[in-house]
Amino acid sequence: MQKFNDCDCLASQAQLVSILLKKEGPDFLARDENLMEELERIYRRAGSRKLWSVVRLAASLLNKVVDSLAPSITSVLVHGKQVTLGIFGQEEEVISNPLSPGVIKGLIYSKCSPHGGREAVLQQELVIHIGWIISNSPELFSGMLKIRIGWIVHAMKHELEIRAGDMPPQDLYQLSPSDVKQLLLDVLQPQQTARSWLNRRQIDGSLNRTPLGFYDRVWQILERTRNGIRVAGSHLPQQPTLSDMTMYEMNFSLLVEDTLKNIVLPEYRQIIVELLMVVSIVLERNPELEFQDTVDLDRLVKEAFNDFQRDRGRLEGSEEAVFPSPDWRFSDLKVGLVDCSCSVLNGALSVFSQDEMEAFYNTPPLGQRGTSSYLTKAVMIVLLQGDVKPSKDDPCSVSAG
Repeated sequence: MQKFNDCDCLASQAQLVSILLKKEGPDFLARDENLMEELERIYRRAGSRKLWSVVRLAASLLNKVVDSLAPSITSVLVHGKQVTLGIFGQEEEVISNPLSPGVIKGLIYSKCSPHGGREAVLQQELVIHIGWIISNSPELFSGMLKIRIGWIVHAMKHELEIRAGDMPPQDLYQLSPSDVKQLLLDVLQPQQTARSWLNRRQIDGSLNRTPLGFYDRVWQILERTRNGIRVAGSHLPQQPTLSDMTMYEMNFSLLVEDTLKNIVLPEYRQIIVELLMVVSIVLERNPELEFQDTVDLDRLVKEAFNDFQRDRGRLEGSEEAVFPSPDWRFSDLKVGLVDCSCSVLNGALSVFSQDEMEAFYNTPPLGQRGTSSYLTKAVMIVLLQGDVKPSKDDPCSVSAG
């Protein structure tokens, strides 16, 4: 208490009040005012001084809610998207129907406050900005079925790290509301081709962005794999999925997203998306084949990465790796290319360390040693080593007798 009375720094005062709130409760007196009154004073003074980190912390401790939160979420919903609230890497709450301001407030504070004092207020700001952006520039959300606010916060933090280079990055929570909005707009723009593939995958993976026709291609994979698809501990079964749903309905796309939700490393998620595109194209070009066993995406990535590492080991000290052009499209994929990666799944580090995987994440998809080449090879090996059987309409099949 003596520290609080002697402190003139608003940031320190806000931190001390947050500690006292947990220990003593909101009615505890400090400087002849209860803690909530002290917080209001700190909030107003920080706002006049444009100390945005303090403003957000004080507003969060006061459980403040910005105006137009519910209409902003509704704006996202009417564009065919879902919204999730919560911290990156923690449990999220999915919003698929319009909610009242009171319910939204409860969701934000219950999901965010236990993990960071300023997060609940920042996520409210982002909801407001996203509602405005999607109404005026909906193309910026192309390929994004779920607007995961916590993951967007993660993308924005990563963007600040990219810009900082070797210097300490800016603190997202210290940015002004207008700077937060501009950073959000920058992150939503298509990734710059001049950037490394690692950075591009990290941002696109954080945004949960998928290529055109992605969910249709997953459906086509399910048609050719009787035991479904498995990734990061989640299983997408062939049945009753195909009999209960149709290729183009929203519920199927949401089911695919739900299957991917356990992936907690953005760049790994993006590799998995690339892998699914590769699997679809391989099956499309080999109509005589179908998977007999479950398509284990993590296993395919592991095999592709092992192959990548073997090639890398042979190349080191002897010749330079030939990397493909960064200007590529999924429609350019050809059977016989290569790529893959491994990641943190369900909080547990997989067989390979993040440092080992980084070179793979940083490799372009196309080319002789592109990631799609390694992924394609891994898929073909599985298809041709007894895990599949020729389909009934194989024109090359010969009947016995």
